Amino acid sequence: MNRQTDVQRRKEILHFRNQFVMRIRVCYGLRNLFRRPWKLVFFAVVVGVFIVLSSGRTNILLPVEVAETPLLSMVYECSIAALRILMFVLLVVGLLIAFGTPRAAREIERNLVHVRLTDRYDWGPVLVEDSRMKGTAVRKLTFYSHGISKEMWESRQQAVEDVLNVQWVDAPCYGGKREDNRNYIVLTVVPGTGPERKEPLYDDEL
Repeated sequence: MNRQTDVQRRKEILHFRNQFVMRIRVCYGLRNLFRRPWKLVFFAVVVGVFIVLSSGRTNILLPVEVAETPLLSMVYECSIAALRILMFVLLVVGLLIAFGTPRAAREIERNLVHVRLTDRYDWGPVLVEDSRMKGTAVRKLTFYSHGISKEMWESRQQAVEDVLNVQWVDAPCYGGKREDNRNYIVLTVVPGTGPERKEPLYDDEL
């Protein structure tokens, strides 16, 4: 019974985590739209093309039996309209998630799991922002790190530097404007000196 409870608890937490990460992606996607004007143009073009392609009349596809029944015809038209709205919302959310996801997020997240930087459920940190300081090679990597303490990050410094091929400029700090949000960890890094490591690091290497 305890095992079933733990499995159910794990599923609930994973569901909440995935929803939260999706909201983060959408928020960062919205911000990136206005930070990078070309993305706003691309976004508008894609949405505009979708609206044009989906705005055609549906009576061509309307079955004869349905067309001859006013009530069924109305239900059919409402269903098509609802489907178009749903597809539009999914398109917008999908684009925002794409714009809000750092280019190398999956690879970086996978590498951090390889060095056992995980919470109690074996989930690793989520990269939510990868920004470069203007005119320098210094990058700031912001991770959603709920359940993974700053002390754990510090204890894994050498492994993280190795697997991501970077060097830390400063110690990890919390996120937020005042650096007091413990759910986020910010790494300030510069490129490493060796080729990026592809294979996982195991405990005996740590």
